[in-house]
Amino acid sequence: MAKGEPIEEVQDMSRSLYECSHARVKSGRIICDKGHRLPIRTLEPLERGAPLTFKICQKCADFSRMGRKVAPSDRGWNRANG
Repeated sequence: MAKGEPIEEVQDMSRSLYECSHARVKSGRIICDKGHRLPIRTLEPLERGAPLTFKICQKCADFSRMGRKVAPSDRGWNRANG
């Protein structure tokens, strides 16, 4: 997946990588420390505050919510991209 290429996000689902205690940033990528393959290859969606809700996370038995939902205004840091 190249930079700027659309990623498989689900807008109306409730589980987000912002809330999962298994999501990590490592070597310039977002990974799942439980080994699940995430459909995201760069940090660009995280930088611009994208929802980061993916189909794989919605029924994941390993999903571990670490707190309340993150408000859209509290996501990302590069508003120029999104």
